[in-house]
Amino acid sequence: MAYEFYPVNNGGSHRPFRMASYLLDQGYNPIVITVDDKDQLGLYDGSLEKRLNRTGIEVIRTPIKPPNLYTRISTSYYINIVDDTFNRWKPYLIDELNTLTRDGVRDIIITVPPFSLAYLGLILKKKYSSVRIIMDMRDAWANWNIAPYASWLHYYMTSRLERKVFEAAIYILGTSKVTIEDFQSDHPHVDPSKFLFIPNSFDRYRDLESKKNKRIKIGYVGSFYYEPSREFLLTASWYQKKPHQWLQFLPHREQWIYRSPYFFFKILDGFFSQYPGFKESIEIVFAGMQPAWLKPMIDECNLQGCVRHVGKLNKQDVEDFERSVDYLLITSAKRHGRKDYSIAGKTYEYMSLRKPIIACVAEGAQKDLLEPTGLAVVLDPDKLEESIDVLKQLVTRGPEVSMDESYCNQFLTSNALAPLLKVLND
Repeated sequence: MAYEFYPVNNGGSHRPFRMASYLLDQGYNPIVITVDDKDQLGLYDGSLEKRLNRTGIEVIRTPIKPPNLYTRISTSYYINIVDDTFNRWKPYLIDELNTLTRDGVRDIIITVPPFSLAYLGLILKKKYSSVRIIMDMRDAWANWNIAPYASWLHYYMTSRLERKVFEAAIYILGTSKVTIEDFQSDHPHVDPSKFLFIPNSFDRYRDLESKKNKRIKIGYVGSFYYEPSREFLLTASWYQKKPHQWLQFLPHREQWIYRSPYFFFKILDGFFSQYPGFKESIEIVFAGMQPAWLKPMIDECNLQGCVRHVGKLNKQDVEDFERSVDYLLITSAKRHGRKDYSIAGKTYEYMSLRKPIIACVAEGAQKDLLEPTGLAVVLDPDKLEESIDVLKQLVTRGPEVSMDESYCNQFLTSNALAPLLKVLND
């Protein structure tokens, strides 16, 4: 069950598609329940529709009620702890699931976010004792802090709901080992053997483009999850906020500006200040929706003329774009006192190209994953001078990288999803 699925093109649709495709190849008959495409206007990708049609995966598309004033108010930041997706989808979704369970479906994989869909696990467990619920946690939940909670009570209620859902599930899939460690630490009474590391993946290694670029071309695909107004709330003291924000709560301190290109830009700015002759030889190209804060950030770091934005691309064009660049850029958020838990899905697409990855990353799951690949040139966002030296060596000598294929092979879809197959065969 996936709210986001092909031909929708966004970060949440690729994992369930790969999962369904793999299970079909292994002799299963996966049935995907998702919403009608019309609910996600603007995300349709014709190239993904062609891929989906080639697989023969059975997809059931249901309507979903549009948001209205009541749903917006009832699930607002201060009144509720989850989004309104499940309430709007519930009448259509339950009907389909009732039919499937009567027809003998044993295993239901629920992929979240949207986190409100986790309620479905509790409903199905209560109604059908024979159905096995597998929660596919694409992201952390209670500990995913792109903005503060409205209060400690909101955090407590979210964490309690998370625990209840985990108790109802037979397995919980996590996309990073740090996320799983957080789940186990936060919920010590949930059987730790329920948690499985099922990373995102890539289907095959891709051919490289032989075309030579005139300038060193560094590419980035996708969004950053950074918003300056939210960042202020994540870092400000209570007395710096408005009165209605005084009760806001964070289970840990997290900075998403590290996920933006800001620190990579600062490293480039320092590098060009010391070695101005290289400024005309490097180009940074972004593909995806352009955030309002990007141009001011470029101006602050004196990178006018060095940064280009090509807009949102379909999946096929993204793959062509990734092949065309010399280096691929990856960033990560920073969690103070703990390792960051997120691994960008694009990491595995990058890996499939076997080309150098510039990783401007803090301590955490993203760095832990990339360093053993042999492909990563790591820049420490908190050590400017050291990172400038690393960048100088990269530009003057070229990348000194050598892929560890035996390590990277574990992220091929056929290997990454093998533990899931074992679970389903139990």
